[in-house]
Amino acid sequence: MPDDNLIHLEVKRSWWDGSSKTACGLHVKRPEAVWTWFTSRTWCPTCKAADQAGK
Repeated sequence: MPDDNLIHLEVKRSWWDGSSKTACGLHVKRPEAVWTWFTSRTWCPTCKAADQAGK
């Protein structure tokens, strides 16, 4: 996702150009998938809170 080396929660992907919007409000032109249990990256605090609130 962005260059901040954090894991962000994607909430919406554009049908037109494939860009995505994250729970913390970032707009990412070229999102990437991350297997969260196989990475050393940490969660974005805002996205993590949104993920936990959805459970």
